[in-house]
Amino acid sequence: MKVVFTKDIKGVGKKGEVKEINDGYARNFLILKGFAVQATSGAIQKIEKEKSEKDAAYQRKIQTLKKLADSIKNLKLHFTLKAGEKGELFGSITSKDIEKQLVQYKAGEAQALLEHPIKSIGEHVVPINVGEGIETTIVVDVKKE
Repeated sequence: MKVVFTKDIKGVGKKGEVKEINDGYARNFLILKGFAVQATSGAIQKIEKEKSEKDAAYQRKIQTLKKLADSIKNLKLHFTLKAGEKGELFGSITSKDIEKQLVQYKAGEAQALLEHPIKSIGEHVVPINVGEGIETTIVVDVKKE
């Protein structure tokens, strides 16, 4: 019997997948528990429609994230901290500090990809992940208080 899975079943099938399954297993377990429905033309069309809507929503999300990345590209954030004679900071600027300032630019989900906290005065280029693997860079300008 052909069935359309309505939920992921480990080792058997994934949601939206159409698969030929043993009749007894399909009727007595998958369909009975609501994990699948019989693969009628209506059920297949419904699954295809859901997939296309999901893909369209994902594409809209990607476009929104790309616009956000473009809007904050080369943005300059300013920090003022106490520093020593040689320009070393009495503290550091972490990813969380940068992310807190990015919220002002409607980039609340963005993540600063710092390998190490910033501990010196000057301008630092910081990569930012806005989501779904879309990255951009900003400049963090650190000045002595």
